Amino acid sequence: MSQLKFSLASNIVSSITKTALARGYPPVSIHVLNCAGHTVASALMDGCSGVVAPPMSLAKAKVAVGFKTSSREFGLKYTSTGDDQKIAQLSNMCQISGLACFPGGVVIKDEQGRVIGGVGVSGASGEQDEELAKLGVGGEDQ
Repeated sequence: MSQLKFSLASNIVSSITKTALARGYPPVSIHVLNCAGHTVASALMDGCSGVVAPPMSLAKAKVAVGFKTSSREFGLKYTSTGDDQKIAQLSNMCQISGLACFPGGVVIKDEQGRVIGGVGVSGASGEQDEELAKLGVGGEDQ
């Protein structure tokens, strides 16, 4: 099985920071986790909130690794029907496990399509966070 190497994680962080700067997005926090949920690389851009953004980017990356789906899809799975019980379940999972159920976390896959990690981005809008994360891992289809 492929492993998420530091060189790839560093390239993802570099790509995200360069893209955020080039597009004039707010500064962001980035966490790249391996499939065991351990941080391989992280960054906090100058001017980004060091209090709120880092825990949020970590929470988004944890969803991608733990559930093998984007943090957006994770949230929609529990909220799209409006079922109060599912929404309460989501709330409890997020609170207990430190997860995030909004855009900005995506999976990292190897050449065979297996999940080898996750990246979480926080600090811009949810849409921008997700866009940066997707571009960082090399595509829009993550």
